[in-house]
Amino acid sequence: MKTILLTLLAAAVLCATPTFTLTVTPSGPVSVAPGGVFIWTYSLENTSSAGELLSLQNVSFSSFTLGVLTELVSANPPFLAPAESFTGDLAQLNLSPNPALPSQSGQFIFTVEFLDSEFNTVDIQTVSRDFTMNVVPEPSTWTLLSAAGLGLLARRRRR
Repeated sequence: MKTILLTLLAAAVLCATPTFTLTVTPSGPVSVAPGGVFIWTYSLENTSSAGELLSLQNVSFSSFTLGVLTELVSANPPFLAPAESFTGDLAQLNLSPNPALPSQSGQFIFTVEFLDSEFNTVDIQTVSRDFTMNVVPEPSTWTLLSAAGLGLLARRRRR
């Protein structure tokens, strides 16, 4: 009976789905002035209890029209043993000097692979994290808008 129970426990451990924790920073909406640059970072932790190695295979993102979005992970993809973590740059946005939209949302899509001690694939998982980019008018735009508003008020008071 003990042998059967140990065999079932070992089989349950071997069949368990490997796990990981992934955080994108910042997690909420970000604001950038036209022509500005913004960099997202990420943290990845291998929380698998069965001993699998974790390899970040691919990062992609949905189409983005406010500027040029460049993925930065492929230059140094992490390869993590259980309980190891990694933090690095995820993507860089070079916002267009004249963006056509005031904001845009999208997704980062991560593909991670778990490997056994002989580097055979045990599991592949894909997760996504949403992001929102808001365009903030530059200070000179605020100055012009304020001056125009004051001019309209002054003109109205003269009448």
